[in-house]
Amino acid sequence: MGRYVDETVKFLEDSLRNKGYTVSVTAVPYQAMAVPPLDWRSASAWNNFRGSIQDGISKFDDILREPVHDRLCKNEKTVVVGYSQGALVAHRVLQNIQRANSFCTVFEICFPPRTWSGTTLGKIAGVFLLADPDRINGDNVQGNNRGTGTAQAFPSFSGSSKLKFDSKWSSKTVETVCALNDVVCDFAAAARLAGSDKFKKLGETAHTSYKSATWNAQFAIFVLKNLPRKTFPPIEKLPPINLPPIFGGA
Repeated sequence: MGRYVDETVKFLEDSLRNKGYTVSVTAVPYQAMAVPPLDWRSASAWNNFRGSIQDGISKFDDILREPVHDRLCKNEKTVVVGYSQGALVAHRVLQNIQRANSFCTVFEICFPPRTWSGTTLGKIAGVFLLADPDRINGDNVQGNNRGTGTAQAFPSFSGSSKLKFDSKWSSKTVETVCALNDVVCDFAAAARLAGSDKFKKLGETAHTSYKSATWNAQFAIFVLKNLPRKTFPPIEKLPPINLPPIFGGA
């Protein structure tokens, strides 16, 4: 799953188990590919790149729509965590599910339902998108939502969409984090640093220098607020036990 996702999931898993929740973890089994050069001579490489993304989308969509314990646990909730291309895949799956439950025009203007209760999105307790290349400026999410991911700047290459999340489900469940100068999730930084020595020193370094300790506790609290409160059955009172008196003496 990658170091950042592993650390976040492990912290969240421990936090939820300590609160009495049952937790299972599922990884999306797909291979993320490196981003090809940004020119039309790399058309074949870009087709393969988009194909790897689509593979991840298809597999993650299957997992998200068919919760592991759905038949056994009616109150099951899902938490999604993704980094870089994993965040992009998660972002697009969530967009696709939102489209499927809305009335949308060819211009990506969508009219969502009055409530997301009973839908796949209504079962989500938290989404954490770290260094998301599909980050949309002003999206309806928690965190630093000012800025555009690099994939958003080149939709013909990346296949990204400008469809924002509907605030009725996302404003209390989706959190995004993008570091200063991260050229993957902040196109302004990529454009500013492009062609200079600082692109690698600052931009690529920023993308691989996150510290999960800066968000783990906050995200765990974020998720807990969206979970059904854990209740325990009352402890049955036992009848008093009458013990025979104890005699002692020399």
